[in-house]
Amino acid sequence: MSNPPSKDLRDGGCCTSSKSNLAIVMEQALITPGPNIVATVVHLTFPPGDVGSDPHTHPGPVVGYVLEGEFLFQVNEEPCRVIKAGEAFHEKDGDVHVWSANASNSTTCRVVATLWGSPGEPILTYVEGYPRVSREKALEVAVRGN
Repeated sequence: MSNPPSKDLRDGGCCTSSKSNLAIVMEQALITPGPNIVATVVHLTFPPGDVGSDPHTHPGPVVGYVLEGEFLFQVNEEPCRVIKAGEAFHEKDGDVHVWSANASNSTTCRVVATLWGSPGEPILTYVEGYPRVSREKALEVAVRGN
């Protein structure tokens, strides 16, 4: 018995129903430090006006997707960005995640992210003293998504 031919997701090859829909939101190459890696999927909910967490790092790369609302995002010295529902983001291993907050004062923001790291390692480490502007200033200068 032979296997059916493989299908590429980019060609809609995964959908068996005409009612199914696939949209690749982001494709990001990842460099992992070794074979003993775990992926942790988190769902974050930011109430209106929430300033999120202080600057921090993750033990490995991160890929995320905004499910609802608008997400204020910044890594390292890159410009602040507002990522809208339906858009994705990524962080490289070692990036300082400066802003991860709700960009709206009136609506909730929900994000799902996958973080890679080693078993038993904390998924977030705060970076004390890392400079960042206020949320209001970050929103003022933020690059807006599509």
